[in-house]
Amino acid sequence: MTPQNTRRSEIFYILGLGSNLPIPERNIENAIILLQKKGFKILKYSSFYLSEPAGYRDQPIFVNLTLLLQTDLKPLKLLKKIKKIEKEMGRVKTFKNGPRKIDIDILLGEEVFFKDKKLKIPHKNFLKRPFEFLPSLEVSPDFIHPIQKKTLKEIGERISFKIKAVKSIKPEITLSS
Repeated sequence: MTPQNTRRSEIFYILGLGSNLPIPERNIENAIILLQKKGFKILKYSSFYLSEPAGYRDQPIFVNLTLLLQTDLKPLKLLKKIKKIEKEMGRVKTFKNGPRKIDIDILLGEEVFFKDKKLKIPHKNFLKRPFEFLPSLEVSPDFIHPIQKKTLKEIGERISFKIKAVKSIKPEITLSS
């Protein structure tokens, strides 16, 4: 018997999580736990990375982390679920680049190039933001950037950033199997 459709339905995504209010590390850890409770399969997560706020500067530093996720959701459905989780965690939209309890972004998708008014994959500033790129490199150096057609490791060998991100500790979160 030959399978009719051999295309895999699961997609690997790299998500970026960020927070600067009130206890950022705990907010990010809680977001990972909530993602798992909602049925998301998280394969790996990075260390925390600290960075100065961009845009609006009069706010606490940001703590960021990325994770490698496997799901059968297409980009817009994934975005909808992520936004629901942000809201459930108490995210309140204030102003662009303002302080936030939690922010979850879809940074990359395996073989995914997606663009509409709500979402762009790869994330439009991914290669300019060390607090997104460096933890993504830590989580999945062999992930292929869908536009560059190179691995994150290959891109990392030739990229430099105007802003800085400092690697911190790696949280201890139990991942569901």
